[in-house]
Amino acid sequence: ESELLFGERYFTCKIPFVAIWGMTSMRGQFLMWPESAPAEVLATLEQQAQARKADALAAQADAAEPSAGDPRSAETHSPTESKPRPKLRRVK
Repeated sequence: ESELLFGERYFTCKIPFVAIWGMTSMRGQFLMWPESAPAEVLATLEQQAQARKADALAAQADAAEPSAGDPRSAETHSPTESKPRPKLRRVK
């Protein structure tokens, strides 16, 4: 038995623990018990994880290969080489 918040009201609920496979706190923290989660939920989470991984790999590949039309593609800088900083002048 527990009091759960729905909307802005608390309700006393009796839910079998084996029926609970995940929950979110009021701060947005998520807990999950995958061994109790429905197969459809696990499949959806797996698809989302694979899509995020593919997006991250594509972004990484895009960052590693400058486009042919990019004027910076002709420049080569070592990671330790710094670009000259713009000079500041005092204006009264």
